[in-house]
Amino acid sequence: MPKVSVIVPIYGVEQYIERCAKSLFEQTLDDMEFIFVDDCTKDKSVELLYKIIDKYPNRRQSIFIIHHKINKGLPTARETGLKYATGDYFAHCDSDDWVDHRMYQLLYEHACRGNYDVVNCNYFRTDGINNKIISISYEEGNKKLIISKLIACQNWNTIWNKLVSRKIYERNNIQFPKETMLEDFVLTTQLLTYADRIGMIEEPLYFYYINSSSICGINNKESVINKSKQAMQNVDWILDFIRNIYPIGAFEQETIVLKYVPKKLLIPIMGDLKNYDIWANLYPKYFKLMLGCRLISLKEKIQYLLIQSKLYPTFVRMKRLALSNKLCKR
Repeated sequence: MPKVSVIVPIYGVEQYIERCAKSLFEQTLDDMEFIFVDDCTKDKSVELLYKIIDKYPNRRQSIFIIHHKINKGLPTARETGLKYATGDYFAHCDSDDWVDHRMYQLLYEHACRGNYDVVNCNYFRTDGINNKIISISYEEGNKKLIISKLIACQNWNTIWNKLVSRKIYERNNIQFPKETMLEDFVLTTQLLTYADRIGMIEEPLYFYYINSSSICGINNKESVINKSKQAMQNVDWILDFIRNIYPIGAFEQETIVLKYVPKKLLIPIMGDLKNYDIWANLYPKYFKLMLGCRLISLKEKIQYLLIQSKLYPTFVRMKRLALSNKLCKR
């Protein structure tokens, strides 16, 4: 049985798969398995992967490629990978990202030393050139704080910078969402809630790539509305789960932050008043809660007020005009 199984969904990543795969195959931890799930990608991602595998004969026996017969989406691809995983601990890696070559050894050794069910690490947010460290707030043994930070969208909701004991999956009925937006949030909410012990490595070990061509990076009207609807479904699922686990009234302020996520996703199309009804019908009783929430920034509240009062299109035009004048003066 390998120490760590890494699940990697593949779809439309021919530009990035080599970088990702190399970072995995060059891990300092020897006893690992790598499960790639081809979600019916239409490009040459899998073809390129096979060529990369040939360069790592020492890893070949521990690499598995699973092929979906039809495209099922990212959450199901993750679920498929887990069905084939045999390691003591499971990890997820997105195929347009990459990892430090010591990542899984450091996470695994930390998990064993502290008998942790989940180990988290800081990460880099990167465009491939510039790296910004994302530091995650943590206090040893303070699980309530972790869940609070999770629901308030303060960097605990990502799945790819975590190592999780297989017993968490085996002992609990972990649910995978059908919708893509916030899909890892649904998963991490369950894993962190069911974990008895949660550990943390402060060193950033994962490189989260900002890919403008990914599902999350496309901002035409249809895709924006679709992303918001998907996010709302997953937010509602998360809130139902939290209500069933924790006392009534727990994490009230954090819940307001989470409910704002689907609305924020609509902001790229709110420069057009024709889209106002879409905004207004999403959590329609949210206005006063949002303005009174201490966890939401003043900048976001002002932006919300501009949209709510239908002044946001004017603000957007003035902002574009100011930028245009600035460029002309150069």
